[in-house]
Amino acid sequence: MFDTVLDAFADATGCDRSALGVLVGAVREPGELKPERLMDRGAATERAIHAMQATQARDLAAFAERRHAQDVAEQVPDHLQGRTAAVEVAAELRVATMTAQHQLHQASRAVDDHPRLLALVGTGVVSMPGCARSSGPPTCCRPSCGGW
Repeated sequence: MFDTVLDAFADATGCDRSALGVLVGAVREPGELKPERLMDRGAATERAIHAMQATQARDLAAFAERRHAQDVAEQVPDHLQGRTAAVEVAAELRVATMTAQHQLHQASRAVDDHPRLLALVGTGVVSMPGCARSSGPPTCCRPSCGGW
């Protein structure tokens, strides 16, 4: 299972997969570890997941921005600009187009509106879901609550 993680990490960073395997070594099975080590590894895995999600958010936001700029340069009508970005992301990530649109939107909001919060993701201070919740619409949409 951890080989899949190393494969993805090598792809994301462009590092040599075989050198990464030598550096990491053999990963011990959960049954071989003491409970304290299992918790340490679980916490480290959680931080790595959020850090990779923050990296993905920055990449998705940059991709959407470049696609939009390309559409503007090619004089694509306003109402069609950026529409292919979600389709491309969906195909690459193997998710539904609506899921890709949501990810692109959340990524752009995090990068553009909350860069300092996004920087905390992966440090153990803020999770990626926490960042997404913080950058979403207010939970109360009545004027008396300060909502929309």
